[in-house]
Amino acid sequence: MDYESGQYKAYEGLKPLELERMSVTSLNEYLNELEKECLRVKNEINKKTQYISNADSFFDK
Repeated sequence: MDYESGQYKAYEGLKPLELERMSVTSLNEYLNELEKECLRVKNEINKKTQYISNADSFFDK
């Protein structure tokens, strides 16, 4: 969230790497990092979904 404006930042997209130039070891390390990031994003989505659900039930939506 951009706290100065009170707005959430828009997703700007991934910056693709040149995979052809990476070793198998580096590719595996990169893949592991991406999988960790996917899990982190899914956890954040779940957390925000729960917040929304709690707010909806509080306000009887």
